[in-house]
Amino acid sequence: MNSTIVAISTALAPAGIGVIRLSGPQAIEIADKVFLAVSEKPLSSLQGYESSLGYIIKNGQKIDKVIATVFKDGNSYTGEDVVEFSCHGSVVLLKEIVSLLINSGATLAQRGEFSKRAYVNGRLSLEKAEALMTLINASSVSVAHAAFQTLNGNVAKEIDENNKILTHLSASIGAYVDYPDEDLPDLADEEIIKTISEVSSALKKIKKNYDSGKIIQDGIHAVIIGKPNVGKSTLMNLLSGYERSIITDIPGTTRDIVEDRIMVGDIPLIIADTAGIRDSSDPVESIGIQATVKKIESSELIISIFDGSDKLNEEDLKILELCKGKTVLTIINKTDLGMKIDIEKLKDFNPILISAKEKTGLDSFEKALSKLLKTNDFDPSAAFLVNERQRENLTKAIEYLDEAISAFNFGLSIDAIHLSVDMAIDSLLELKGEKATKAVVDEIFNEFCVGK
Repeated sequence: MNSTIVAISTALAPAGIGVIRLSGPQAIEIADKVFLAVSEKPLSSLQGYESSLGYIIKNGQKIDKVIATVFKDGNSYTGEDVVEFSCHGSVVLLKEIVSLLINSGATLAQRGEFSKRAYVNGRLSLEKAEALMTLINASSVSVAHAAFQTLNGNVAKEIDENNKILTHLSASIGAYVDYPDEDLPDLADEEIIKTISEVSSALKKIKKNYDSGKIIQDGIHAVIIGKPNVGKSTLMNLLSGYERSIITDIPGTTRDIVEDRIMVGDIPLIIADTAGIRDSSDPVESIGIQATVKKIESSELIISIFDGSDKLNEEDLKILELCKGKTVLTIINKTDLGMKIDIEKLKDFNPILISAKEKTGLDSFEKALSKLLKTNDFDPSAAFLVNERQRENLTKAIEYLDEAISAFNFGLSIDAIHLSVDMAIDSLLELKGEKATKAVVDEIFNEFCVGK
C-alpha cells in the first residue's frame, strides 16, 4: 500500500474537537505542507509519539489552530507512518482541511481502510477488527464490555488453546497412520475421543455465549397483543418512557401498528403495539386486526396481555391459540383492581403480574424476559464471538468434531476421524482470519465507517 490516505476520524457533527488522520509513507511529508508549528520545527523532525502545536495554513493564511501528533516507524494503529490533527470540531473546517491534504498528495480513505491496513500490516487480527466494529456499534454496556474483552484477545486465546490441542492430536494421528512400522506410542481410541469431546464442549460454550449476546447486541422483534382495553398501549408507553400510543377507555382505539425501539434492562426490543384482537364489524379496525395477526407470525417474541381483574373469555382463548408454539411472555395486567383471572390456564406462557397503570411489576417483567431469552446466561468477561461469520466458522468446527465422534461410534477408520479433525482445525483458522479469503476480508472492512 504505497498511497497515503486521509479522513476525518471523529463523527461528522459539530463538537469541541475533530480529528483528521493521515496514514501512509508520505503522511509526515504531506502534513508538513499544510502545518506551521509554533516552534517552527517541521513534523519530520519529531520523534514518534510526539505532538506539536501549530496552525493549518491555506494560501498563506492560518485557518485553524491544531495539535499534530506523529507516529513513526510502524508504531501506529495502521502500522504505517501516521499524523493525526486534533482540530476545532467544525464540520465545514474539517472538510476544508481534508481537501487541503488531498490537494497536497493524500488520497481520501475508503470505508474501514485504516483498520484494513492495520490488519494487512499485522497490527490487528481479523477477529479483533470485528470486535472493534462491535465495540463502536455496541447497543448495551454488556456488549461493549464483551467486545472489548474480545479486542483484548480472550477469544483468540481460547480458540488458539483448543486449536493447539487439535493440531497436536492431528499430528499424532498422522504420524501413527503414515508410519505404522515406527516405534511410536500407541494411540488409545478412548483418549482420542475424549480429547475431541473436550474441545467440542469448550467450543459449544463459546457458541452459547454468542447466542445470548446476539440478542443483547441486535435486539429482538417483539409484538404486544391482547383483546381491546387490556392495557397494551399503557404498557407500550410505560416501556417507551413517553406517550407513544394513544390511550382511551374506548375499545379499538389502536387500529394501526405502532413501533418503537426500547431498552428493557440490557435487551433492545423492537416492539410493536397492535390493534386489540376481537371480532369487529368495523372495516378499519378489522384491517388493523389482520395486520396484528401477520405481525405475530413475523415476530420473534410475543408479549400477550390479559386483564387480571376479569375472567378469561373466548377472545382471550383465541389469543392463547395464536401464542402456541411461539416464544411468549404473558402479562397479567390491572392487578391493582383485584384478581379474577384463572392464572393456572396461563402457566405454560410465562405469566407475570403487573399494573401498567400503577407502574408496578416491571422488575419482574425484566427478569422474566432475560430468563426467557437466556440473556441472563450472557457473560461479558467470557469469550464472545461478535458476528455471524465467526459463529458460522465455530459451528462448522463443532460439526466436524461431532462427525469425528460419530465416525468412531460407527467403527469407521482412523483416517475418517483424522479428516474431520483437520477440517475442524481449518474452520477455527478461518474464524481467526488466518485462512480468510480476500472477499471475506473486504466485506468485513466495508462495514466500518470512513476514518476507522
